[in-house]
This record gives sequence, structure tokens and C-alpha cells, in this order.
Amino acid sequence: MILTNSRTRCAPSVPNAVAFLGKIFSLAALLACCFPQSPRAEASDTLRTVAFTGDAAPARAGDVQHDPIFISFGILGFQDVVLNDHGQTAFVSYIGSETPPMPPDFFFPRDAIVRERSDGTLSLVAQGFDPVPESMNGEFSGFFLRNSEPSVNNRGQVAFAVPFAGAFVDDGGVLEPIFGENMTDLIPGKRLATSPNDLRFNDLGQASFTVGIFEPGAGTTDDRGLFLGEAESSDLTLVIRSEDRPPSFEDFFIRSISNRSLNNNGELGFLSFLIADRVSAPNGTAILGGEPGSLSVAAYRGNPVPAMGGGTGSLTVREIRENSAFNDAGAMAFVATVEGPGVDFSNDHALFRGGLGEEIKMIARAGSPAPTSAPDEYYDGISSDSIINGGGQILFTAAFDGVGVNDANNNVLLRYHPDGGVEVIARDGDPAPGAENGVNLGASRTFLDFALNGLGQAAFVAGLSDNSTALYAEDLSGDLTLIVRTGDLLDVSDDPLMPDLREVQSFEFIGGSGNQDGRRSAFNERGQLAFTASFTDGSQGVFVSDLVAVPEPTSAVFIAVALTLVSTRRRCVSHIQ
Repeated sequence: MILTNSRTRCAPSVPNAVAFLGKIFSLAALLACCFPQSPRAEASDTLRTVAFTGDAAPARAGDVQHDPIFISFGILGFQDVVLNDHGQTAFVSYIGSETPPMPPDFFFPRDAIVRERSDGTLSLVAQGFDPVPESMNGEFSGFFLRNSEPSVNNRGQVAFAVPFAGAFVDDGGVLEPIFGENMTDLIPGKRLATSPNDLRFNDLGQASFTVGIFEPGAGTTDDRGLFLGEAESSDLTLVIRSEDRPPSFEDFFIRSISNRSLNNNGELGFLSFLIADRVSAPNGTAILGGEPGSLSVAAYRGNPVPAMGGGTGSLTVREIRENSAFNDAGAMAFVATVEGPGVDFSNDHALFRGGLGEEIKMIARAGSPAPTSAPDEYYDGISSDSIINGGGQILFTAAFDGVGVNDANNNVLLRYHPDGGVEVIARDGDPAPGAENGVNLGASRTFLDFALNGLGQAAFVAGLSDNSTALYAEDLSGDLTLIVRTGDLLDVSDDPLMPDLREVQSFEFIGGSGNQDGRRSAFNERGQLAFTASFTDGSQGVFVSDLVAVPEPTSAVFIAVALTLVSTRRRCVSHIQ
């Protein structure tokens, strides 16, 4: 049985009564519009079983697989579950037949991508041996379909990319190609690979990806193009390609395109490595962003860096690291090394917030004081894996050092708030919420796969000191709640009168998104989490947890009160000096 426990970091203050009531009713009206009902009624108040080993699986009319069911062969089962704000899931599964047909009918278990409709029923998006849309004789390979990494947006559309086949969107049961074999002649005199990489998908139904560009007969090349496509209109736009010159940098050309984001306004953000035409000019990295045809440079090597806390500084950006993030307002979060007076290896990198038309701001820097009550603690290192949500909050990990800091308590998960403060969410060595006394956070999988939603709630996977692994998420008060943990018993039944307890052997949760960057997300804006779990008896399942979720719109006033408390708890963050 999953245990729940929480710890309070900050006590909310009580706002002025008039302002308090105003917030309640305005937020209630807003949330009633923004959060529709979940796809189906839930038998449990906290956990919904979407699919489970042995459950009936969706099939198409005339399919040779009779009585299809979800099956599990070792690690082959459910994976890559994602979630939109309406509670709809999409995932990869393995489908077989309970009563296989007799020859001459062909039968073989198939990899499949499955989506959840608005009414909660499941349907097939694609499965192994399906014909590839608009391909003369191509079929989806089950092996490659398993590595397609599907995304689902708030319109219920599912997008995925399959190596050697293309990129596709399922819109209400109709599979449309965004990019495929019939679109490889888009650049005159060039040949495009049919294996799109790093698919990003937004709420407009747009998808971005990169593909290799080849000279016919010339063999391999590092030339790549960044494309933006939309299945409904069949439009496919080449945004930029290697060897193009970035705006405002006439002496350079783009050598690489990586680390892309696509927000819900159709704006892209990506990292480029620039190569100089002249030997005397420096090479470096730059973040570009904007709509196709109107890209601008958001940060670059040589970019002046304001001093921490405001004012004028004498530092400049040196190299921008991978994994920058992006939101609908065009705000970005990224980590970069700096250069200038007094810079050495102990203080040469920092976390920044910037964006399109926005001056960059230093959030945290190696060597600067840590946001804790201990006066001698400081940032020792800052991870590049930062993410930003719609409110401009940034979630990141760092290592601390100082008096009393060691390998058992130096890893930290933190959140930056736009008012200028940084707070510690969790730290190695802290008691593990929901675990037995004496079990602490901190092991080989500490603070991985973290995610951040628009309410400011953080979710993350953590290793614990007893060698178990746990998924945590914050409730609206900022208290950490245990969602699932290896070794615990999970009730996989949707019938509260007939529990079915299974021991969790492992689980998978997809993090790495702030929900406005086009990346896959399993943590939605309501606070619901989706995950897959494998059990010691060999069974597997897909689940959605409501433990820290915002209630349904019928309780909109309650939601507004909760959100008001959320806004007040932010006042206790530590401010940068």
C-alpha cells in the first residue's frame, strides 16, 4: 500500500480580506473554463488504471488478431505514457491475441501506440505492420514504433516520429503524415533523411523536428534542417538549416541545431553552434528563437551579463550548454559559462533567464551563497537540465558545498520564482516523505525526470537511502507527496470494493517539461501524473494519479482558495542578494 506523508516548509500568510475574495471568484471563473472534466468517471479518488496486462485492447475492424489484449513479455509491455490537461493519455503498448487465429491467418504480437479518447475509451493510433500513410508499400516496424516517443496535446491529437518512416499526427482516428517519404524533395538538389529527430508538438497541432540533408551520391553529411509542420494544412516549412547565417551574425554560419523547444504560439527556440567565416573571429554558441521567417538571437557568446541582483556587471557569456527551456511568453532558462574579471573554474557557470526581446538575468551562480539558512553554504555546481513553466518559474538541480556539506546531502532540487527568489524543494539527506523512519532522499537516482506545471507544482523521481526509487509531487501547499515507490503495494483495481494489490518492481515517469516547450509531459496543469509500473508477478499497467491534482471544476471556489494559498506561500522564498 502506498503511504503518504508531507512536511510543511512555509506557513502561508493571510491576505487582505477584500483582495482574498476577489481572487477567489476571479480564479473560480477562470478555472471553470480552463479545466474540463476528466475523460471518464474514476472508481478511485486518487488512482485510475488506464490499461493493464490482460485487459482488452483496441482493434480495428477486420484485424486478424482475435480478442486482442494487452500483453507483457519481460520489459516489453507498457511504456512512454504521456498526459494532457484533460487527463487523456497516450502510450506505447504490446498487443497480442487471447485466441490466436488458426493458419493461414497470420498472427504475431504487435507494438502499438494507443490513445485515450475524450470519453475515456482507448483507440489505436498505429501498430506494427500497419501501412505507413501515403507510402506505396511501407509498413510500420514494431521495433521502431516502440521507440516513437508519442506526444499528446490539449486537443487530444497524438504526434510521433518513426525512424525510416516519418512524423505523423493522429487526429480523431485519422493518421496524417507531417513528414514522410513523399516529402523528401523539399530542397532542390538535396535528399532528406526519413528519420525525424527530437519531435516537439504543441497545442496548435504543429510539430517541429530536424532531419539530415544529403547530397545525392555523396554519402553521409552533418548538414541538418529544422522543420515546422502541421498535419491539418499539410504545410511544412524549413525554418533554418546548417550553413545558414543567423540573424545579426553575418560573420558566422550555423554548424548545428539542437535542444529545441516549440511553444503554443508557434515560436521555436533552439541552440546553435556557430562557425566563423574568418579565422580571427571567435566561435561560440547562441540561442535563437521566434517564428519561422522572423528568428532573433536571444543569447550568444559575448552577451553582457548583469550582476546578480541587478545592476551592471562586467561578465559576458562564454558557452551556452544544452537543455535550455522555453515557454509561451518566449521566456527562456539556460545554463552557460561566463568569462571576465575574477572568473575561475569554481564560479564560471550560472543559470540564466532570458528570452525573445528580454535582457538576460542571472538566477544562480557557482560560488554564490546558497538559498539556505546555513551561512557557509554555496553553489558548487548547477545542472544544465533546467525547465521553465508558463508563470516563468524555473526548476533546476544544483550541488551545494560548504561547512557540513558532504556527498550525502549536497544534491538539491530548487525552484526560481520571477519575484527574484530561489527556494529549496528537496535535498539529499532529507527524510523521505511517505517512507519509514530513517529512510532519506539520496541515492543513485536522485532528482531525475523532474517536471513543473503551471501551478508551480514540481514532480520528480528520487532514489532513497534504502535503494528503493520513488516518484514525488507537490500538492498545492508545496508539501511533497509520495505517488509511487518500488517495493510498495499498489491497488491496480478501479473498483474500491474489490482491491487488487500488486508489488511495484519498477516504474517509469516522463519528466523534463514545463508544459509550454513542446516536449512530452506526464505531469499536467491540473497536477495529475501519469506513469507506467511493472510488478513482481510480471504484470504491468498504465496509471493516472490524482493525489496532488486540482479538484474538478464543480469545486472551483475551493480551487481558487487553494491557488490563493499557493501564491502566498511563495513569499517565504530566499532572495538573491
